[in-house]
Amino acid sequence: EALEAGRHAAATLRFAPFTRPLLPDGRPNPSFERTLAGWLSYVGTVTRAAREVMGSQRFDVEIWNELTFGSDFLFAERYFGPSGKLGSGDAPREILERTVRFIRDPRNGVPRVGIGNGFANQTPFDAGSTSPRGLTAVDKHPYYPLRRFPEDAAYNAITPLDAVGRPRFEVKGRRGREPIRRDSFTPEYDSFFPEYPLTAIQTEHLVRDLSPITTRLYDTPHGRRTRPKGSRPPEMWITETNLDPAGSDPSNPLAPAERPLAQMSPSEVERMQAKAALRYYTAFVNKGVAAMFLYAAKDPNLGLVDPAFFASLNSGSYPGADRGGQTPRAVARLVRALEGPPSPGAIRPLSLLRIADDRGRKQFEGDGSEARPALYDRDVVGFFPFQTGPGEYVGAAYVMTRSLARRYDGDTLDLPEESFRLTIGGLDPDTLVTASDPLSARGVAVKVISRGRDRIEVELPLTDSPRLLRLRGRARGTRPDQ
Repeated sequence: EALEAGRHAAATLRFAPFTRPLLPDGRPNPSFERTLAGWLSYVGTVTRAAREVMGSQRFDVEIWNELTFGSDFLFAERYFGPSGKLGSGDAPREILERTVRFIRDPRNGVPRVGIGNGFANQTPFDAGSTSPRGLTAVDKHPYYPLRRFPEDAAYNAITPLDAVGRPRFEVKGRRGREPIRRDSFTPEYDSFFPEYPLTAIQTEHLVRDLSPITTRLYDTPHGRRTRPKGSRPPEMWITETNLDPAGSDPSNPLAPAERPLAQMSPSEVERMQAKAALRYYTAFVNKGVAAMFLYAAKDPNLGLVDPAFFASLNSGSYPGADRGGQTPRAVARLVRALEGPPSPGAIRPLSLLRIADDRGRKQFEGDGSEARPALYDRDVVGFFPFQTGPGEYVGAAYVMTRSLARRYDGDTLDLPEESFRLTIGGLDPDTLVTASDPLSARGVAVKVISRGRDRIEVELPLTDSPRLLRLRGRARGTRPDQ
């Protein structure tokens, strides 16, 4: 940038920004190696300090944090402009591989810590198959702002499919040589919900990497079972996410600070965040996310702990967990409900065989055709079971509404209760069923409609926040009185 004549603040860096790993002739780049040596020295200092404070290696390391901002130091060309003298190769990839190798080396004192790939926070292209040996997890930051359809729909060369999987589109112009394909119908609705990356509303989703079915993105295998040669499949960690009540994208500093969103009072924001937290934990962990971190404890928009908790710290005594607000209290109830023995015994999977309702409420309208139907609330009922012991389960059930900022009759942000019947397979006919609401700490009326061989049908009221079905059966091979 051009600077005016006069004095300006400046800094001298101990290490130059990262050049590329290789020289033009393919030899290691000495400039890159010098900066990498400084980086690995820093990694060693931080991990030794953490080990001394913790008294063990029971902690995790995330290598880097996002690439959309604060990452210029990884790319010397952002300081000096493009130049062949900077070398070739992928600097973040080389840093990742060498850092994992450094941490796993017993000589550096922390070979058993968990290691997450933070370079992958905001990209869909990293996979277990492309990960370095010794990596514990591929890390994600799935922030998604408010999206209003149809205006926010993406139109490109990808072929849209209708609700029954058939190509259904119109060509509207061209982008270069590629035709722009638009869905022949796009429903009108707001999207502002935690599970957005578990849907295929957007091409870049998390389903591909969480799925037990291996698929390919271009030529790269993706799926929970993909792994580097000679190593275990890495897990997925979500090391940062939340819903911004302003409707913006906290991970993108270039995104607008605010989008038109239903105005929420502070108490409504707190309740919305508590519901979102319960939905994040039940849906994502059930689908295979091994670690889930919500951002943030204290933040003007995203703070999940009541500011009064921090204010009361000034008194010099711990305020107590109950002062943390709705989100910590609701999550604590969820955790207590899911507590069980260290091992739940033989895993016996459940299945959701049928969902029925008698109200016919909708998330949005279709156009009346088979290919473009309305999306009914019953279509988006989520049922996420967790086995907590031999023959015992807790199933989180709720209507996965498309927007937690939508207002309903009576100007409330809570979806009015609807009665649903769920037919659950994999259960003994004599299973005992109770239900509770971790948001309100109240019991929920649940009725067993029928019992059959290996299945039961239950009826209970659901809303847009998880209700917990406790299912107490008996372990296989035991008598009912055991």
